Amino acid sequence: MIYDNKNWFMDEGYWKSKKYGRLHRYIYEQYNGPIPKGYIVHHDNEDKTDNTPKNLIAMTRKAHTILHMTGNTYCLGKILGPHSEETKKKISEAGKGHTNNAKLTIEDVELIRIGLSMKFTQRSIAEVFNVSKACISHIKTGRKWSRIFH
Repeated sequence: MIYDNKNWFMDEGYWKSKKYGRLHRYIYEQYNGPIPKGYIVHHDNEDKTDNTPKNLIAMTRKAHTILHMTGNTYCLGKILGPHSEETKKKISEAGKGHTNNAKLTIEDVELIRIGLSMKFTQRSIAEVFNVSKACISHIKTGRKWSRIFH
């Protein structure tokens, strides 16, 4: 495929270039500037080949994980249905090897509160952030981090 007078090839479901990387990241940067360090570009409608600028959203990896962690696919705030077995396997593999000594940042607590408001279980949130379920409960009840985001 040719885009912006450059050759792109399909690899693992994404359009790529050896020189420019993944097409969706290239297009995002053309329209929005550099992708912030530590951020990924998410396809809002879950279609990896839909690289229209309005479909590309920069978000942290943790926010992306929270978006997907209930086992359902979301798009524009709507539940589209269960993840495929392939997606479940990828999510499982991505979570392996993390240590349990993570320190939460203000951004983490904000994402935890979003997860709680979206009715994710405390256990599933705790797994994403490598903290105890009690830690999530303390954030939910205001025992910890109560002065943040209230």
